[in-house]
Amino acid sequence: MCQINTDPMINQKGFLQVVVPPDIEDTAWTGDLVVREGTNVSLECRARGYPPPTVTWRREDPHDPTHHSVKVLEGQTLSIGKVSRLHMGAYLCVASNGIQPSVSKRIQLKVQFPPMLWIPNQLEGARMGDTIVLKCNTEAFPNSINYWTNHKGEMIAATGAKYDTTIKEESYKTNMRLVIHNLTKDDFNTYRCIAKNSLGETDGSIKLYEIEPRNPKEGSTQGSPTNGQAGERGEDGDEGVEGNLVNHTTREDTEKNYTTERRGRPRGKHTPSKKTGRDSHSKDSPGGTDKGSSYDHSFSYDSGATTPAAGRRGRGHDLFFVICAALLNFAAAAAGGL
Repeated sequence: MCQINTDPMINQKGFLQVVVPPDIEDTAWTGDLVVREGTNVSLECRARGYPPPTVTWRREDPHDPTHHSVKVLEGQTLSIGKVSRLHMGAYLCVASNGIQPSVSKRIQLKVQFPPMLWIPNQLEGARMGDTIVLKCNTEAFPNSINYWTNHKGEMIAATGAKYDTTIKEESYKTNMRLVIHNLTKDDFNTYRCIAKNSLGETDGSIKLYEIEPRNPKEGSTQGSPTNGQAGERGEDGDEGVEGNLVNHTTREDTEKNYTTERRGRPRGKHTPSKKTGRDSHSKDSPGGTDKGSSYDHSFSYDSGATTPAAGRRGRGHDLFFVICAALLNFAAAAAGGL
């Protein structure tokens, strides 16, 4: 307080406030935690300073593929119920009160669980002499010991040119690969992938079977004419094919064939000729042929004949020739009766 002894007396009061940047107490945070899967977990982080700092939590990995990240939570305690392997990772505790600098502590949460295994394909097929890759994926923490065995239970070692084994680890996940080169008859058996850690053991089997060898004649087919080839054959060949349309001789077309024996001569009642007075089917004329006629009236037409031109004309042209044949036969019959 500042005071001046005057009449009246004058005084003025001042307030002094000391700010303290935040600080996280070493004895008030949990540090790294290792817990069993399925238990409840509480992460503690206490800070001091003036003004009193605010404590926030967030998952350190911003690209967490499981989407189980803690975005931003406030409070000195972070509680996770029934923790799982998806919660495994680093959590950041940040204390700030507006006075620089802010401080943070990292807490690593590790979740223990026995090995878990899954196989993409439990049945694999290959041919003699081929190379096959068998795949097996495991999850475990602590990290497991992983290996392959054959049908006799013997461990497969990546020695020589027969086998290759690869193990790729990422966090608590492991990808196992077994490559078998130049397959023989003895290689077609059951293979097992095994994973062990201090909490348990698991295994899975893959059955490798033989596929019949390729037939060299497979895939060889006799070529058939395409639409375009069929069209060319219809124009140059004798099948009457144009495009996809084939002009076949049908039963109806066959019945339309006309000859002189059928249409050129009268049938039924015998009529005498005006020139000879004889019947057209008299005994003097063998076979019923009129000797008084000096020319042959026969005319035939076969609508079923398949020629390149006939294949293109179609049935409309066939009807035209049938009518012409009928008229000519009628004229020939009339001339023969004169």
